[in-house]
Amino acid sequence: MIITMKTEKNNLPFRELYAMRLTFLIGVSALGLIGLIYSAFAKTIDFRIFTGIFFGAVISGVNFYLLAYSTEKTLKRKNAVKARASAGVWFGVRFLGMAGIYAILFAFDLVNIFTALLPLFFPKIHYTVTILKNKP
Repeated sequence: MIITMKTEKNNLPFRELYAMRLTFLIGVSALGLIGLIYSAFAKTIDFRIFTGIFFGAVISGVNFYLLAYSTEKTLKRKNAVKARASAGVWFGVRFLGMAGIYAILFAFDLVNIFTALLPLFFPKIHYTVTILKNKP
């Protein structure tokens, strides 16, 4: 099965990812600025910081989209046992895929570990800020 990002109005995973675009932009910009400041003090530019930001943001976005997609598909199932099994399989696929990609990136020393992993917190930051902003 090929998963596509249809821009239909009823595509919940795409709408949620689209709603987070500002959080991702601010997060990537902040990490990039920190990387530039670090590079200025270190008097050398470490490309792994910037590749880590890029790959971390892409992996985080794809992981979130797949999480939302699998959750939506799981909730549409009528049989609770099949829904639970489907959720477990999707979790395993996402986790192993993400771990495999990170293992390759770390093994070949292509990314900085901190800048590659920090974007995984962008969705959590987005929803925390949204909840705090909308709190009565």
